[in-house]
Amino acid sequence: MMRKRKINRLNTDRVETRRIILRLLAGTFGVLAVAAVAIWGGATLRDPATLPLRSVHLKGEFIQVSEQALREVVVSSGLAGFFSSDLETLTRRLREMPWVESVAVRRVWPDVLHITVIEQQAVAYWNDKALLNETGQVFRPDKASFPQGLPQFNGPVGTEMQILEAYGDMRAILRTAGRDIDVLGLDARRAWQLQLDNGIQLALGRQDSRQRLQRFTRAYAYLFNEQQEIISTVDLRYTNGFAVRWQQLEDKNAAEAGVGMKNHVQKS
Repeated sequence: MMRKRKINRLNTDRVETRRIILRLLAGTFGVLAVAAVAIWGGATLRDPATLPLRSVHLKGEFIQVSEQALREVVVSSGLAGFFSSDLETLTRRLREMPWVESVAVRRVWPDVLHITVIEQQAVAYWNDKALLNETGQVFRPDKASFPQGLPQFNGPVGTEMQILEAYGDMRAILRTAGRDIDVLGLDARRAWQLQLDNGIQLALGRQDSRQRLQRFTRAYAYLFNEQQEIISTVDLRYTNGFAVRWQQLEDKNAAEAGVGMKNHVQKS
């Protein structure tokens, strides 16, 4: 009786072992089958012939950026399949275009590429070699594409946003005198100089530039308005006043210097 029980138990263990082995084999084959399908599917999706892109939609207000130039970049990027196309490289190449500020590229099922382009908005010339946008970023397109009529900003690297913010503040002050800014500069010593739209140059110095400009605008209507055409420079770097350099005096000094140089050449 004991021997019979041992034989039955042994047979039961063998059956259970076989079931476990079969389950393991089934699980292994299942994993292999899923992996095979995934590999096949991945290879199929990476095949440019699978779901080819058939159209590119461009969105944006194109003024400085040429739509044709954008399409040429897209074509030269070798895009083909819906899933196989390298959109990161395409986005980087589009962002490298001179007048492009930002780009968003996305797929639209089943065969469309949608590209949204935002152009740079230039608000000022920067140091005669570049342009400045509304967020204080410098960009360098071809100089022939520079728009006309922007103010000129001059300053050390890293002061772009400081000058842009100061321009807004100073411009608001000068509007009370009916004037605008053509040139705004910050030198290496962090001293401010600006040139008005009527050619008058203002030296504001390093400190209290806002208060000094307000003092100028209060005096402008009473002292300078009728004589603005003969004023060269107003130096506002004084505690309670300012100094005026007249254009006639500069012309006279320049003429005398020219005569002196001419006489010197003749005598030599």
